[in-house]
Amino acid sequence: MGIDIEAEGLSEFSQELLDLATKDFPKDTKNFLQRAGNKLKANAKNNYKSGTTQGTKNLIKGLKRDRAYKYGKDEWQVRVKNTAPHAWLVEHGHVMLGHSAQGKPKLIVGNTGEAFVRGKNVMGKTAKAFPSEYQGLAEEFIDKMLNEKGLG
Repeated sequence: MGIDIEAEGLSEFSQELLDLATKDFPKDTKNFLQRAGNKLKANAKNNYKSGTTQGTKNLIKGLKRDRAYKYGKDEWQVRVKNTAPHAWLVEHGHVMLGHSAQGKPKLIVGNTGEAFVRGKNVMGKTAKAFPSEYQGLAEEFIDKMLNEKGLG
């Protein structure tokens, strides 16, 4: 699952400074993106703990942040993903094969009578909540670049 964060909340001046820092100081930009990826990973970890009721140990261990890398000509990316083999079952839901509907009310699949467990969509919720936090991180990065590197 990819997250595309647009910097809509940043002012035009801030966006120009961010582009300048990206072009002139790629190492600092890479470090900033990796810190932002770590923050997203921490948010996902907390959401997995609060959003699921049991068996979160391996889901949390499966959260990984890849290295920041240059995508295309002038765009940077960092990926946060869950590599646990059962993460997609928790995210998108699944049919409980061989089990009848028991306990909590679940959807019943058509003519089979099998119970469908709805997905929690933890990473999707985390991705939707993160852009506002990313904007604050970007503003801090711009301020740091202005103070230390003398951009502007």
